[in-house]
Amino acid sequence: MKRWFLLPAVSAVVAVFASAQEVGRDSEPTHVQQLLRNQKLVHTLVDGGLSLAAADGPINRAECVSKMAEHLAREIREAALNKEGDRALELGQHLQSLLKKGVASNLHFARSQTTAGSTMAPQLVKVGEELDRLLRPMEQELEQLRAGDQDPMGRTLTAIRDGRKEVERAIVGPGPVERKKP
Repeated sequence: MKRWFLLPAVSAVVAVFASAQEVGRDSEPTHVQQLLRNQKLVHTLVDGGLSLAAADGPINRAECVSKMAEHLAREIREAALNKEGDRALELGQHLQSLLKKGVASNLHFARSQTTAGSTMAPQLVKVGEELDRLLRPMEQELEQLRAGDQDPMGRTLTAIRDGRKEVERAIVGPGPVERKKP
């Protein structure tokens, strides 16, 4: 079975691990605190990566990555509410990567394999709707917390919206994406 479609999503997970800790400038206690703080997220992403490797088909892979994205989204919300803009931004950029390289790429592949009237089409929409339910409230919170487009919360919001739009494009196909009004 061709599993090369896993490569972008696994790469995104590895990127989260690689940049989760800023090495060099932090004191030893701060570094340990950061590691402990990220421990649950790291475990979740490792487990998600293992589930992703075992998943059959692009829809199942997209769902695995969506579950990882859900955990990242929780961490972003927590960071935003604690006014930790830099952490929210870093996690937001990782979420953007998961959405683009994990969810959207798998949905795009699934869509390319779908024929008119296929039972797979509703599954594509379901993945998108679940992500929408997850991301829309967080986007609204970030909108309220941001000071402008260039502050960390604004940049986090931009990254998340960019990733979500890529997922929407993968679901509906080429052309501009029109977001539904809430």
